[in-house]
This record gives sequence, structure tokens and C-alpha cells, in this order.
Amino acid sequence: MDQNTIERIAEIEREIAVLPAGSVSKKNVHGNIYYYHRITQNGKRIENYVKADEVDELRLNIEKRKKLEKEL
Repeated sequence: MDQNTIERIAEIEREIAVLPAGSVSKKNVHGNIYYYHRITQNGKRIENYVKADEVDELRLNIEKRKKLEKEL
């Protein structure tokens, strides 16, 4: 591997470290829509509530992370 490749790998790893993992799920509870950030930690699924106005940004960051992981 050349130096540029090594630097690109390090850059991708740094970006991945700060981006959220997991997925966004949507639940309908008594006619109301709620969004949750779903991740797996230590073999357990964890869901955290996400405000509706933060969902789009979270989805974009998760997609960005997935693309970088594929590139890596």
C-alpha cells in the first residue's frame, strides 16, 4: 500500500468513529408517530427516542457511515 492509501484509510476510520451506527425505526403508538435510534451493544438491542426534527440528520449520518464502511 502506498502512503495515500494508508492516509485515506486512517481518515475514513476517524470519520466512522464520530458517526452514529445503527438504524432509525418508526413506531405508531395510539396514532402518534415516534422515531427511535436502534443500535446493538453487547448483544442487546437498544432503542433511544429521537425528536422528529432530528430524524433526517440522523439518517443522513447513518447512511454516510455505511458508505464509508463499504469503502473501507
